[in-house]
Amino acid sequence: MTQILVKSTVDGFRRAGIGFTRQGVPLESTDLTQDQLRAILNEPNLVVGPVIDGDTVEQLIDSLGAADDKASDDKASDDKASGGKASAAAKAATKEPAPK
Repeated sequence: MTQILVKSTVDGFRRAGIGFTRQGVPLESTDLTQDQLRAILNEPNLVVGPVIDGDTVEQLIDSLGAADDKASDDKASDDKASGGKASAAAKAATKEPAPK
């Protein structure tokens, strides 16, 4: 687990469904979704640090990139294994119905 301290540049600031203060809010990075962590790391009104267990913010960002790459690889493998049927079904599910 990686504990981070997230401080807001303004009191009462919210991002990723979490309220932040100028004093800081300690968070376990493993308790956050990738989208939440990405939103927090990319928010200019938030300052992330210090990372307590020796990881750095850059390592957290790198781990997000690695997770995104793995998810893309897994999806490509699933599509290949299903002969592309999963993609066709997903496309069909997102099509808008024809006007009446």
